[in-house]
Amino acid sequence: MQGLGTNFIKIETNEMVTKLKRLSSDKGDVSIWNKGESSVDYRANEIEHIDDSSGKFVILKMFSEEKDEDFIGKEILISFSVMNVDYFGEGSFTKEEGAEFISVKLGTTIFRSEKRGSERLLTFPHHQVYSYFKITEIKEELDNVISLADLKSKAKSEKKGFDRMSETGTIQSAELEAGENEEVVGFRVLDLANNGISFLANDAQKQFFMEERIFDTFLLMFDGETYSLKNGLLIYNVDYVSGNPGENQVFKLGIKFDTHEELSLRLKNALDSSTILQTVRHDFEEFVDE
Repeated sequence: MQGLGTNFIKIETNEMVTKLKRLSSDKGDVSIWNKGESSVDYRANEIEHIDDSSGKFVILKMFSEEKDEDFIGKEILISFSVMNVDYFGEGSFTKEEGAEFISVKLGTTIFRSEKRGSERLLTFPHHQVYSYFKITEIKEELDNVISLADLKSKAKSEKKGFDRMSETGTIQSAELEAGENEEVVGFRVLDLANNGISFLANDAQKQFFMEERIFDTFLLMFDGETYSLKNGLLIYNVDYVSGNPGENQVFKLGIKFDTHEELSLRLKNALDSSTILQTVRHDFEEFVDE
């Protein structure tokens, strides 16, 4: 089932009980909104799975918020995440007077969004994201590559042609220990997904990333947080048009890697803080109106 830009997979709500219990035990965030309006974030507290003469349905209880009156007695839209997967649904909102909690009786179906898994965060220029690789036998003439030793000894003004595509920060060498005839080099990441990054390299630099080479371990620094990633592999190497005549040829490289749970969560938080989640919610509004 398609929204305008998002694929929604239908799931029976009664089949979601285990995931909803995980949401409530984690006291996870739940967003509730009226169509076309801003959402209010709640924290899940517990669920009730009703299966008796009154019917078979699920009630999600959440801690009360100041804007409860905006939803009382209304059919609302709801979204939440469990283990980094986004779910959307409909429900009816109730609150007893003076109660600490509000309740949402969920509709009979919930929809899993498939857009987020393939979503990429454009990291430049709003986020400081760098990738670091161990490179064998760096040649001195490759002046656009910078090593950890370079970072300690050269001022930023001396790194000609480097700010746009490579590392400008620092990192502890112990975190990615280089062996004999190896150096650690860095590139500024342009975009980031759960299992992939892209960055710019010149003609000399791209030779480090041969199609058959696997980087068993490399590092990613994301706004000051460092993640050790496994099995980096080149998946594309394409010309990048810089728009400035006379500049040396630049290439955009894409590297895939094994999914890292903590990085995926960090990425999700960054995506949630952007307009992407609002776009998916709009898609869901359009979807439920079909």
